[in-house]
Amino acid sequence: MINIIYVIIALILAFVVFIALRAINIGIKAKNKNYIDKVGTPSKKNNDLTQKLENLSKLYKSGSITEEEYKLAKKKILEF
Repeated sequence: MINIIYVIIALILAFVVFIALRAINIGIKAKNKNYIDKVGTPSKKNNDLTQKLENLSKLYKSGSITEEEYKLAKKKILEF
């Protein structure tokens, strides 16, 4: 009778350890995914910023916008 109780307690303990390890694994995967998303975002944002500044510069050089408009637009882009 006592042996059955020990076996049940051992099974419960094994189950709890299994659940804990599974939760840890899910947490690590979520953290890695979050890190990858975070790291990927700035480079995309910087690339977008660079593209906007290049387009603005082309407009200014082509004479489509004045120097005042160029400076104002550049300031808005860099503040964003």
